[in-house]
Amino acid sequence: MTHIPHILDMHVEDAAILWLRRSMAVNAPNYAPMYLGRLDELLEAHLDGLRVAGDAGWEAAKAGFDGTGEPGEMFTLAVLAFGSDNFDWIRSVLEAVAVSPTTLVKPIAAAIGWLPTSALHGKVDPLLDDPNPVNRLVGIGACSVHRVDPGKRLAGYLRQAPMVRQAALKLVGELGRADLVTDVTTALPDDTPACTFRRALTATLIGDRGKAPETLLATAATGGDHARLALDVGLRAVGPVRARQWLAGLKGNPIELWLKIWGAGAVGDPAAMSWLISRMRDGKTAQAAGEAMTLITGWDLDVLDLSGDAPPDAPTGPTDDPADPNVDLDPDESLPFPDADRVTAFWADHGSSLPAGPLFLGQPVSIEGYQRAFANSSQRHRRAAAYGLALGSLTAPLPNWKTRQPKTL
Repeated sequence: MTHIPHILDMHVEDAAILWLRRSMAVNAPNYAPMYLGRLDELLEAHLDGLRVAGDAGWEAAKAGFDGTGEPGEMFTLAVLAFGSDNFDWIRSVLEAVAVSPTTLVKPIAAAIGWLPTSALHGKVDPLLDDPNPVNRLVGIGACSVHRVDPGKRLAGYLRQAPMVRQAALKLVGELGRADLVTDVTTALPDDTPACTFRRALTATLIGDRGKAPETLLATAATGGDHARLALDVGLRAVGPVRARQWLAGLKGNPIELWLKIWGAGAVGDPAAMSWLISRMRDGKTAQAAGEAMTLITGWDLDVLDLSGDAPPDAPTGPTDDPADPNVDLDPDESLPFPDADRVTAFWADHGSSLPAGPLFLGQPVSIEGYQRAFANSSQRHRRAAAYGLALGSLTAPLPNWKTRQPKTL
């Protein structure tokens, strides 16, 4: 069969772009499972175009990665390698990741997660015992996305190099391995802030309701990449009384203002609504305040016609100007802007109909409510529900809200 090179190149480029888009969509507030499923279908179509091309598809994907070295191209290459029975291809992927493990392990693990477990027999387990720590890291990442327990090896990983240790800590929490709580809380030195955060998060998920959640709240108070997740899990773990006390102690500097807004949604206290509405009048905090309101009440701003245009003082995102230092995508960019006046009127008319808090999407916090949200809600609500479900049982695994969605009709 003859394959047209530029068509294969198009598959490589589009698959990489779609995977990067998917990487953002899995935590986005405007994606529900159905829409994620449609994105997955588009991505799979391009991957399948390369897959059916055999060696020609592999060479096109390899050339694409060699030309860019980027995560999206690595994802595509790794899907082809681990989805095949060609161990030379797999070896090529592992040799490539060794050059830049901090950026390339994630897309390889995601690629393995994209594939069914039936396609991985004999390909992942050897990595878990590989003397090369980067290969072990890939194996642990594969276990993570598939929620597979590597057994007794997991405790040993907790005493290895920091990069392997952090991945193992993450996996312990995802699996709900409460039997390893002592290993997690006592056997590891606090060598880096990232490891301290990961240890506290995992210890909280597998049962520590004392020091670990307080460490998460202290981590949140410093800001940084882990602040929002640390806050969300920490507040839920300490319980509503301590959570309200902690939020009340925030002084209102820029970091603490954001923590207070996010925390109001995580705690689910309707008593915070009046203050959240006041934050909706500030363009910088309006979207986050609207999202917190939805987490408490379950009210969809767009569906209820409670959203409006962006106010003049709303922050602007990245531009096409190469001299503009603002190049980061805003994770809240797709959130609607609430119309504070309409929200005020709606709250006056309907606020009294809400149950007593704490609430999650308008209903008293419960395992059943988390399960419903995980099945049907937006990706960001599914993420919150996943952590709620994991916190509800010491041995419950953390549901994976990022998994490939089934084909839509």
